[in-house]
Amino acid sequence: MWKFLVQEKPADIVLVLRRGETYPSLVAKEVGTTFAHAFNVLSRLEEMGVVTSEERGRIRWVKLTERGEELATLLEKLRGLVVVMDAYVELERVYSKEVKSKLREEVKVEEVMKKLEELRGKVKALAEREDEVGRRARKFQERVEEVEREARGIVVGEG
Repeated sequence: MWKFLVQEKPADIVLVLRRGETYPSLVAKEVGTTFAHAFNVLSRLEEMGVVTSEERGRIRWVKLTERGEELATLLEKLRGLVVVMDAYVELERVYSKEVKSKLREEVKVEEVMKKLEELRGKVKALAEREDEVGRRARKFQERVEEVEREARGIVVGEG
C-alpha cells in the first residue's frame, strides 16, 4: 500500500535524511537506487525547500530543512499507519480463510498461530509509540489475541 500511496524512493530518501546529514551516494545505497536517481530526487527536494545542501571539499552534504523535518515526521506517521492497515488486511484474510465458521477440529491451530505471530512482529515496534500509530497498533494486537483465542477454541464471556 505504501508504494501505491506515495512514490517510494523520494519518501525513503526523506526518511533516510531524518537520521542526519549525509551525502548523496550514501543515500542512494541506503534506499537501493542509483546515484543518479538519488541525486535527481535530492535536487528536486532542494528546489522544494525540503533539503539543503552544502559542498565541502569534493563532497556535497545534504540535510533536511525544518520543512523537511516536518515532512519526514508526517511520512513516518503515514508509513506506520500503512503498516498497521496492511497487517489488519492480512489478519482478516487469515481469520476468514482459516478460522471463521470452522469447527474446532478443522482449524489448523499451529499454522494459524505461526501466521499470527508473524503479524504481531510486523507491528511490535509500532505498538510502543505514544501516538496514533501506537494506539492503532495496540488495538491491532488486541484483535490478534481475539483471533488467537477463537482459533484455539477458547470461549470468552460465556459461563
